[in-house]
Amino acid sequence: MILYRNFESRDDLCRAALDRVARRLAKLDPQQAEERTTTAVSAVVTAMAAD
Repeated sequence: MILYRNFESRDDLCRAALDRVARRLAKLDPQQAEERTTTAVSAVVTAMAAD
């Protein structure tokens, strides 16, 4: 789990989370990757908008 306190800003946290998701998606088949990418991006956009 990525903890917010390890990052200087929420943007840094979001970038790290997306990087981690991208590395995991590279291991999946294309259909699963597309579905999970949509979910991950939505979560990050929601988190950034809440700031």
